[in-house]
Amino acid sequence: MSRSFADTWADPSAIGGVDGWWYVYATSDPLRAGGIPALGHVAKTRDWQYWTYVGPLLTSEDMPDWISPKPGSGPRTFVVSVTGMSFTSQ
Repeated sequence: MSRSFADTWADPSAIGGVDGWWYVYATSDPLRAGGIPALGHVAKTRDWQYWTYVGPLLTSEDMPDWISPKPGSGPRTFVVSVTGMSFTSQ
């Protein structure tokens, strides 16, 4: 992850899509210091130098009720497992 894109990208995981993009996932830190935290972030790249932000996995606006406390409200532990994903080129 390039510093010009994000100054924090914690616990990264990468998946190569059949569409030629690499999808990179991170945990709940904000993209930039002082930014709004979310429960995970997704970005994509083809060359590992230039990045496109896809979006957060979940924000405080769309967080399910069973996740408490909300991001940014203090210490917490979350385990998120994503399975059964498929990527389709268009």
